[in-house]
Amino acid sequence: MQEMTIEECFRILELNPCASFTEVKESWRLLSQIWHPDKHNPGTKVYTFAEQRQLLINNAYDRLKQCLEVELDGVYFPASYAQPAGYAPRSKETTTPNQEKFCAYKRKSEYKPILASEFGAVLQKAKAGDADAQFMLGVAYELGLGGAPMDLSAAAHWYERATKACNHQSSMHRLGYLFLYGLGVAEDIEQGLRLWKSAALHNHVDAQMDLARAYEVGEKSKSSAEESRRWYAMAARNGDEQAAMKLAELPATKTFKRTG
Repeated sequence: MQEMTIEECFRILELNPCASFTEVKESWRLLSQIWHPDKHNPGTKVYTFAEQRQLLINNAYDRLKQCLEVELDGVYFPASYAQPAGYAPRSKETTTPNQEKFCAYKRKSEYKPILASEFGAVLQKAKAGDADAQFMLGVAYELGLGGAPMDLSAAAHWYERATKACNHQSSMHRLGYLFLYGLGVAEDIEQGLRLWKSAALHNHVDAQMDLARAYEVGEKSKSSAEESRRWYAMAARNGDEQAAMKLAELPATKTFKRTG
């Protein structure tokens, strides 16, 4: 049986992809109360359907739990992430607050400018379906690089093509930003957060950082210390030093007791 995608798991649990892991657990419990085979008469069609449905519900829950199963200071994050050297949660040492503009978190490796002499070749590759080239074009149009005019609609177009082609995580992250702020596309906060969360769950550190900040300050989402710490923890476990410092600054949240 092919492993379910993150998006399919949220759909089976009848949740928006922006749902927190606490909501995932709650939905799993509620759906299990409805579809658990023990609540239906054996030998009936409803019983057979309930068995199949409960199996899907359990598999979806287990898939999401695998993404968020290791706990540190009450925060769950993917077990595959390596703890960065020197990471000290709840440190008493004071650190300088991050003064970067919200949603301006950009890794230099992702924003290598296209030279004007390269633009034509990159465009041809993008038209041929090369997702990395499509992302590079998106960046060029978003920031006005490589001789391209600053055109946010064109940037959204190329980010979307790369996202649809192969779930290109960097394109997904930047497209989410455009949707959140209505830049080149109609503002759609739910879609923007969904794209960020999908990229973050697939190990995109920039998306993890932006989600953490969004939940920390209540920007384009409800403020949630629990969610903010969760996404900072993911980024920190992926080696991001700023995220580790933020975790030391933020107050600890209640530790969850896992069930199931």
